[in-house]
Amino acid sequence: MTEGIICAISAIEPCRSFQVSRYPETGRLQIRSRDRKCLHHHLYLTDPEFGFMHVCIQGRMPWEIRIYLNGREWLARQLDAAGVTYLRHDNALLRIDDLETAGRLCERFVHKARPRVLDALCRPRTKNGRTHARFSPLTKGDLTLFRAALAGEHAIGGFRNRDLMRHPSPSAPIDPEDAQRRCQRVSRLIVKPRGHGLVAKIPHARRYRVTAYGHRVMSAALYVHDHGFAVRFLDAA
Repeated sequence: MTEGIICAISAIEPCRSFQVSRYPETGRLQIRSRDRKCLHHHLYLTDPEFGFMHVCIQGRMPWEIRIYLNGREWLARQLDAAGVTYLRHDNALLRIDDLETAGRLCERFVHKARPRVLDALCRPRTKNGRTHARFSPLTKGDLTLFRAALAGEHAIGGFRNRDLMRHPSPSAPIDPEDAQRRCQRVSRLIVKPRGHGLVAKIPHARRYRVTAYGHRVMSAALYVHDHGFAVRFLDAA
């Protein structure tokens, strides 16, 4: 099959949705975000540009949509269109005869995906009835937090509050009160990325780890800032 929907599958799965309830004190109605289960619709299809892909549509408000792409499938199609020969086995490209062209094509794919990824960071997020403020992913403060969380030294064991304190404030605390203030400030900082699903607490430990989603989103923000943001700003000026 070269194009179109291959099949559709529906299943009950966990989701984040809303529930209408009443305030006990006032009796007024309220809408609360909470973990629920609902029907999800999975569409498997062949797209003219991206090839085989998978779209998951949540069947309950806010009707979240997740799109899964195969980057190697997309690249193979682009190489075919560019007339570049390659050797492929299953989902692996074992040889590409023009790596320079392949590299340029991969850059195009990266820029297709990143703006949508960053868009989620720029919106407030409600979790367990608490609303967490949006990020400004190209500002110094948020970028510093992202770099600290993604530091390679935390990849295996995760990080603690005091590990992040060294990044925004590399100098040593001047006294115990200053150390306490810094620790409290970092504790408040961690609440926001936890609310957005970027980091998660390690069970039975006072440590945090970066989630798979956090790796993807924070890395995207750093990439846009470090490789394309300055150039695009100057071009616009």
